[in-house]
Amino acid sequence: MTRIKSFDRSVCRIVSSDLLTALKRAAKDYGLDVSLGRGTYTDANFTFKVQVSVVGKDGTALTREAEELTRYLQYSDLPKDLLNKVIQVDTGEIYRVTGLSLRRSKYPIVAERVRDGRVFKLRMDTVRRALGLKTTF
Repeated sequence: MTRIKSFDRSVCRIVSSDLLTALKRAAKDYGLDVSLGRGTYTDANFTFKVQVSVVGKDGTALTREAEELTRYLQYSDLPKDLLNKVIQVDTGEIYRVTGLSLRRSKYPIVAERVRDGRVFKLRMDTVRRALGLKTTF
């Protein structure tokens, strides 16, 4: 293994991948899930976000967004089983609903595109249409 003298994008990707592997190995002993978020770097420093989540009965991580969605569904007319529900939106893309972020009023629904796992933000009315519910304007 070579000694790192400075950080650049490729070095950060390699280091974060290795660290994620090690963190996942340790988290597995506790029944937890680990994911990495965005990061920043300078020549001498590298900082990134680490999220550790409890794993639910269905085997998926209970992220902050998943908790918010579960809490929100108690007070809304959306289906109570919306978390992890697979929907097809107007464009034909298929998403799995993974959470809710109320801080984003325009695009509050967090969803993972099924074909490649990329995470997207969706509008509430887009999800309502995909579910066949009446949209409110």
